[in-house]
Amino acid sequence: MKQFKNTLIAVSLIAATFSADAFAFRARTQHQNAAGGVTSTFGQSYRGANGGSFANGRRVQSDGAGNVSGVSGAAGVTANGGRFNRAGSFSRSADGSATRQGTLEANGQRGSVYSSGSATRNADGTVNGSRSSQVTNAQTG
Repeated sequence: MKQFKNTLIAVSLIAATFSADAFAFRARTQHQNAAGGVTSTFGQSYRGANGGSFANGRRVQSDGAGNVSGVSGAAGVTANGGRFNRAGSFSRSADGSATRQGTLEANGQRGSVYSSGSATRNADGTVNGSRSSQVTNAQTG
């Protein structure tokens, strides 16, 4: 293990086939990065026997000076054709300021939804945020 003194690498892969039509996959990595911090990633996906599928992932990185940022996302399809996706990001600075933003969108036979929001925190603790959402159903379009 001394050979990994400066670089921590942890990789875990699990892949299993449950039947000819169903599948799952998962992967993680973590290592020291050039900025003096750590970068960590995760991803997974699933496919069901009835045709539905789902995948998500994230990446978080630090710089060794107290700054951290990350991104994440997910998407899926139901067996009945409904779809969704989500994306987000965040950052936190060493001075305590932070940001977060994200979106969600889903649609199917009965309607749709879209939502987007963000929030910020200044170094002095002042917080601001907003969210916007639209929802429809099958009758209103």
